[in-house]
Amino acid sequence: MREANGTLAPISGNGFTTLDRGAFDALGIYKKFGNTKEADDILNKMQISPKSRKIALDVWKRNQK
Repeated sequence: MREANGTLAPISGNGFTTLDRGAFDALGIYKKFGNTKEADDILNKMQISPKSRKIALDVWKRNQK
């Protein structure tokens, strides 16, 4: 737990996924474009690693309704 402004907030645990910078950036692209060729093209240009893409895509898929 980490205290921020007097409030305790979890920083890890069941249901949390730690994102590196690449995965965080990739998640933003997936949120905007979905799992599309356009997103893939953008991520290629950004040189986001396959590992970071997979982590981001897994998080994105879990949050689709």
